[in-house]
Amino acid sequence: TMTKVPFGKESLDSNDTFLIDNGKMINIWCGSKCSKQEKRLGIPYAQKYKESVTDKLNSPIVLINEGSKKFSIETAFE
Repeated sequence: TMTKVPFGKESLDSNDTFLIDNGKMINIWCGSKCSKQEKRLGIPYAQKYKESVTDKLNSPIVLINEGSKKFSIETAFE
């Protein structure tokens, strides 16, 4: 189930996966304690969201795992 939460890092929860649309890209943030199923469904949900919002068709989708050194959550909120 997808639930809209306030846009900000304080809304993130290690037990869940979040879709973050910052206007430039669509980020999937996977908390360190989220289930394997939530992690697996992140990209299909992001793709479905991208297809439902016509101005997002060219937006890249970026997967960010909590604690990742490669991708920082900071970029999702810029």
